[in-house]
Amino acid sequence: MRDVADTTRRTVLRPLPPVWGGLEHAEVYLAADSEARVGGDFYDIQPGPHGTRVLVGDVQGKGLGAVEEAAALLGTFREAAYHEPALATVAERLEIRVRRHGGHVTALGRDDGDRFATAVLLGFPEADTGVVEAMVFGHEPPLVVGPSGVRPLLAADGPPPVHRVPLGPGETVLLTSDGVTEARDPAGEFYALAGDPRAVEPRRLVALVRDGTLGHCGGHLLDDTTVFAVRRADERAGKGRRPS
Repeated sequence: MRDVADTTRRTVLRPLPPVWGGLEHAEVYLAADSEARVGGDFYDIQPGPHGTRVLVGDVQGKGLGAVEEAAALLGTFREAAYHEPALATVAERLEIRVRRHGGHVTALGRDDGDRFATAVLLGFPEADTGVVEAMVFGHEPPLVVGPSGVRPLLAADGPPPVHRVPLGPGETVLLTSDGVTEARDPAGEFYALAGDPRAVEPRRLVALVRDGTLGHCGGHLLDDTTVFAVRRADERAGKGRRPS
């Protein structure tokens, strides 16, 4: 059963090279159900001719139904993010996929056809290395962690369109699922997410937030938990390969 769960997880959350599409990244996924080892959180990086796109999201609920919808969204993202010139069109394709998947599930007679997903969609244009494009769909607001401090990526979690946000050299975008912000200590207090400007390197930042979350809740997660950090790669690390 553990082998099956691990295979499912690798299929949905495919392994990513350390530097991919010009981006350096790190991520950790912690399933609330230690036996299942996979849930409704999802993430991916897709390089393409229009830049590199990043998707981090969370399907409502748990169980195989949530895994199915996450897999459907990731499949659509990998194709749309590669082929579509505009980030807004990628978002439209994802919205359509949610509705199509729900219709299929309902037609099968299941009662979970109304699942929704929250997500953050990022675009790193190849022609403009000083900005990141961002769309937030009801998800936990991203943070930017850099040498000069920590700031929200967006001033407000308003509805799309695409926001173009300046991103300085060495700044890292930190994305999490609500498993982080809803982690509680024994007194019922929520975990206060904060980056650390001393830990801007993605692996260190992810480890900091992971350890802080687990320490706050004593290792008892109430929901699947994803911590994802990404920034443009240092030239010394290489720009990553871009698939044909």
